[in-house]
Amino acid sequence: MRGGVILAGALCCLLSQQALSESYQFKQVVRGLSSTDSSAIPSQAEREKAWLDYAKSQNQSLPIDWNDVTFRYTTDPLPEIPYPLENPSGSVVFMDARGSLLGLRGIKTVGNLLQVRVYDADDFSGLSSLTRIGGNAYFHASSVLKSTNGLQNLEYVGTSVHLYSNDKLVDLSGLSGLKHVGYRVYLPPDIHQREGFVPIPKDTFLCSSEGRAVFPSDSSHYALQSEVCES
Repeated sequence: MRGGVILAGALCCLLSQQALSESYQFKQVVRGLSSTDSSAIPSQAEREKAWLDYAKSQNQSLPIDWNDVTFRYTTDPLPEIPYPLENPSGSVVFMDARGSLLGLRGIKTVGNLLQVRVYDADDFSGLSSLTRIGGNAYFHASSVLKSTNGLQNLEYVGTSVHLYSNDKLVDLSGLSGLKHVGYRVYLPPDIHQREGFVPIPKDTFLCSSEGRAVFPSDSSHYALQSEVCES
């Protein structure tokens, strides 16, 4: 009897340890982190190292100023570890890059220009923390972009929003959070005719009488407010 109790206790302990172990197995490894614990918040040093290693692998000129950086025609996926700065004061450019936008999820504001065209990103889910762009927002000429999802928290663009020449773009609902655009919003002229089109929600700045002024009047090149706003 005593042996049975001891055996049962040992089995219980073993199962508990197994359950505890399984609870700490993380299902995704973040690209750029050496640790297998992808839920851990990376330190500033880890963030800078991961992005610096990436810059070196893409033959970027050193040293890197993370306040004002340009990545063009990269061959390897962007790091998924957060970008080194939350509020870069200059321009941040990722043109013809590869991978996802997860590494940009920590960026809250950009002082000047933000330019993003990533081959493998069909929406902006990695930019969900972004609230303000001081200059232009260039998101144009992508062959895969389908949705503006992820830009819902973007409230301020100092100059213009460029979303033209995106042949697969159909969902504009992610522009609902905009409250200020300094000059223009440029959208494909035929977007409202595309299958699966999702307009900008009504009762938003872009669909207001004030917002009408930020849309170009030339319907042959860019969409009009009346064409892209929810009726």
